[in-house]
Amino acid sequence: MRRQAKERFGRENAIERDLADYLMFRERVDGVSLSPESNEFDYEDFIAFLDVEHYLGLRGSDTWSDAGNEGQLMLKRLIGKIIHERTMEALDALPSFYLRFAESLAPSDIVVTFNYDVLLERSLEWVGNPYRLFPNRYSKIGAASNVVDSSREEVTVLKMHGSVDWFSRKSFEILEEAHRPFGTKARDAIFSHPEVFRPTPLVDGPRNSDDPLLRIYRIDADKFYREPYPRETPVILSPSRVKIIYSDPVKEFWYGFQGAGGLNLCVGIIGFSLPGHDEYVRQSIYGLVHNFQHANLDLEFQGRRKTKLKLIDYRPDDASQREYRERFRFVDWARADVAFQGFGDSAVEMLFRR
Repeated sequence: MRRQAKERFGRENAIERDLADYLMFRERVDGVSLSPESNEFDYEDFIAFLDVEHYLGLRGSDTWSDAGNEGQLMLKRLIGKIIHERTMEALDALPSFYLRFAESLAPSDIVVTFNYDVLLERSLEWVGNPYRLFPNRYSKIGAASNVVDSSREEVTVLKMHGSVDWFSRKSFEILEEAHRPFGTKARDAIFSHPEVFRPTPLVDGPRNSDDPLLRIYRIDADKFYREPYPRETPVILSPSRVKIIYSDPVKEFWYGFQGAGGLNLCVGIIGFSLPGHDEYVRQSIYGLVHNFQHANLDLEFQGRRKTKLKLIDYRPDDASQREYRERFRFVDWARADVAFQGFGDSAVEMLFRR
């Protein structure tokens, strides 16, 4: 991202200016001299520095936009561009077990992912497995509660940190309102050109009027990211230690998570090592795992019984495996199947073994 920003905007771009401010802060406050080129440099901490500055409005009237200041927007746009480009390259040589995974998912399955890319969606589309990207579809919105529409059989995919092909219509609607008294047209790189980028609502069916998901649209990302530099910002939570402060658009995805697991027949965790910069996720994963492993152990439904917890990660040596087990120390290992060879054919077979 830094390399592409320099190539397009020069060495004195917004990211480099923010980085210089952060390095000065750490040196003067903590007495440490950091090098961004070092493998140990904590970029999540740097981006958290920017998030706090923006969220609290520390710049005052110099605050750039509701979505972030200049450096934050540049980072998100380049995250979207680079990840989408890499995803398209990967699709040309996609291992067959990715498609096996997508094909094996059942309508009752929920995939909770922290990835920004569209690899899973593309895989589900290729194998013809219907899916939705929000928790519940409703048939009726009530004053106190809504009626869930369960008439469709589809896999539920919840992208907890957003997606490179999600864009919000909020700022465009505000701009439209400002132009209306003058009879002029608001301009937006995406929503002014629906024939090009084909924005489609993320949600389907009736929703509460204050639902933030109503303003999120999926677009034709292949066309959008062909531009040398994206002109709009995707709805993603930056890789930051405090990303939770920007979680309002996807907050509904977490609703009731602490009670999950007890009535699930199978729970699998693939390639997620509970990184320290996502400590808030650890609290949620703990509840899910504890409920699954300690409640309703004799659960049976339509001839299927509750399985062991299934953990898949790439840990090729004893030291990395010990590190993983320490991070997941709340797991009852006697009630868990573990695949440390990474995500592949054998891991997919283990995951869907009933």
